Amino acid sequence: MNRLLLVSISPAALLVILVGPFVQIGVAQLGLPASLVGGLVALQMLVSATRPWLGRLGDRHPRGAAGRLALLRWGLLATWSALPLVLLGLLQVGRLWPASSASQRALIVAAVAALMLIVALGNHLSQTMQAALLMEPLPAGSRSRIVRRLWLCLNLFTVLASLLSAVVLQRLKPQPLGGQLIGLWVFWALVVFLLVGIALHGARLPSASTAMVAPRSRGPGMRTLLSGGFLPLLFLVHAPLYAQEVLLDPWATRLFGWPLAATATLIGCWALGTLLGQGWALLRPVRPSIACLSVALIYALLALRAPVAVLQLLPIPLLVGGLGLTSGWLQLWVAGQVGERCGGHLVGEMVGWLSAAVVFSRSLGVALGGPLLDGAGWLFGTRSAAAFALAFGCLALLMLVGAFCYLRVERRAA
Repeated sequence: MNRLLLVSISPAALLVILVGPFVQIGVAQLGLPASLVGGLVALQMLVSATRPWLGRLGDRHPRGAAGRLALLRWGLLATWSALPLVLLGLLQVGRLWPASSASQRALIVAAVAALMLIVALGNHLSQTMQAALLMEPLPAGSRSRIVRRLWLCLNLFTVLASLLSAVVLQRLKPQPLGGQLIGLWVFWALVVFLLVGIALHGARLPSASTAMVAPRSRGPGMRTLLSGGFLPLLFLVHAPLYAQEVLLDPWATRLFGWPLAATATLIGCWALGTLLGQGWALLRPVRPSIACLSVALIYALLALRAPVAVLQLLPIPLLVGGLGLTSGWLQLWVAGQVGERCGGHLVGEMVGWLSAAVVFSRSLGVALGGPLLDGAGWLFGTRSAAAFALAFGCLALLMLVGAFCYLRVERRAA
């Protein structure tokens, strides 16, 4: 497995994890319309279409690798400085929503939406520059120096922003259960930081012959993403969702205690993903259409966990997942406008945002299912289970559509 793939998990995983508390706070505790909160979350998906343009901007930077490192810093600073402000803005929207006029509501929502766009743009900028720096053809001394600086940038900004966001979330969720979820969120963040440190420790950049240096070249990014590191990345993105379920499962909590249960879940997801990823690496080169079909199969199997009973939740995963798929096509269009043949991280982007759609629809199902403080059955009510199954079923259908779309793109490229 390519250890360098773990680097981009650092910003993306925390955003995916934040979607659940974000929706729970806005819908369940502040009483905001679900469409409003869902629209704010979906803004980040539409911004992802700018990634080919951001990559082009980094490629043409006059300072080369030093300029890309500066852009990485600005991206991380924008993401993690605006994230606590988004939560505070959401709290203000909830406080002023019942008694404010339409113009005041529009002004406050516009301010929160602008902050969400800053978070999304900074996240995509930092991830794009990470990939560019790790594939930069540099001398040996420069490589080790750039890797150390990249590791420091990632951890410094991410740790500080995680602590700030955790403090804000704790103030917004004073209930004991909220404190446990925040503790799990911070615990998962620390695990991600550890994985990033391991990934960058002693890492070596690819040689100039394998780096993505040609503006019109697809490079090794797509094949590398879809080989050994693809399924571990998929399971790592979903691990927080599974860990939250284990945390609130009465049998597992009584038997192991929630810290050990959460740790076991994370280790199990990582081990299973790594095992499948090593087998996946034997199938190189892997086409994106095959990857989409495999992910669709995984989603379909997970959808069988619970019966589908709440059809009114159907628009939620379709809205968020559909916008993710639309964003993928927008990436293809933007890539064509700037001279790229295909966005090398398009499948990874779709999987990441469709995973966010799972957490989003799951949290909304919890909010619609009754009181949040319903003991250990918080995530296991009838409506919540149906939302879980419905979300994965819709995601499986979306990935099937994605497989068909990629198959057409591959035939045209051939």
